[in-house]
Amino acid sequence: MANENKKVADSLFVELFSDNRRFLELYNALSNQHLKLEETKITDSVIKDTIYRSLKNDVCKIVNDKLVVLIEQQSTVNKNMPLRCLLYIARIYEMLVPKRERYYRSLRKIPKPEFYVLYTGIDDISEYEELKLSDAFICDEMQYSGEDFELEKKNNPKLELEVPVINVRPGKNLKILENCNTLREYSQLIEKIHSLLRENSNREEVFMEAIKWGLDKDILKGYLEQAVAEVLNMLVAEYNYEEDLAVQREEAFESGLAKGKLETAKNLLKLNILTVEQIASSAGLQIDEIKKLRDEIQ
Repeated sequence: MANENKKVADSLFVELFSDNRRFLELYNALSNQHLKLEETKITDSVIKDTIYRSLKNDVCKIVNDKLVVLIEQQSTVNKNMPLRCLLYIARIYEMLVPKRERYYRSLRKIPKPEFYVLYTGIDDISEYEELKLSDAFICDEMQYSGEDFELEKKNNPKLELEVPVINVRPGKNLKILENCNTLREYSQLIEKIHSLLRENSNREEVFMEAIKWGLDKDILKGYLEQAVAEVLNMLVAEYNYEEDLAVQREEAFESGLAKGKLETAKNLLKLNILTVEQIASSAGLQIDEIKKLRDEIQ
């Protein structure tokens, strides 16, 4: 069960799908396979790390010869997920392959990676979206002409990592939900929490009501019956983390806005055609700030 002494808290998603039986049920549904637990070798990731900073919201296991990473997205789809997955998987390979073996002449085989982001947030996004690392690449100014060359360069990046984002809210991707009972019931529980939070801002009351609803409806009943306190603690940690992220995004936006104003003021000062008062009005800053900035430039 969840351990409050951990530096990184487990989410309910991780707690559920770290179990090999539930994990394989979900992986079969996502990959359209029919692997049997007794015939499948499943080992945990070699690193106890997380793609997130203070909440472990990912499950990473090696299934036979594949390295499978499952990630749950709570509120919004993170467009930087391919980059984060790249850094994450690089660390895993670094742990898997001893330093000495990296210099062998013979090819060192490594598990093939697979990534799945499961969306359970409140936005009504499409059922399936694919994020690509190459979408983040800065395009070079080409010295060549010809549409064929440009098209081939765009379609054949030298480094690529693809992450499917699968909407698993109730009513979406029904085949996957039908083939994984645990995911379907987990999705129903999270949807119930979203619904209750729209009417009640007291999270602990909402979580307890949702857990009681789950028990009454036989939603994750076997698990919830044994771990009510642990589930409550995990839900509190998850939603506190989501709130922290929202605050950080807002602060980052405000910081970026302030930097933008300063850059505007600097550029206007360098033109040397407006008064301090005019620049302050144009950039949305105080006159004293413009004077200080002028002194720094000089």
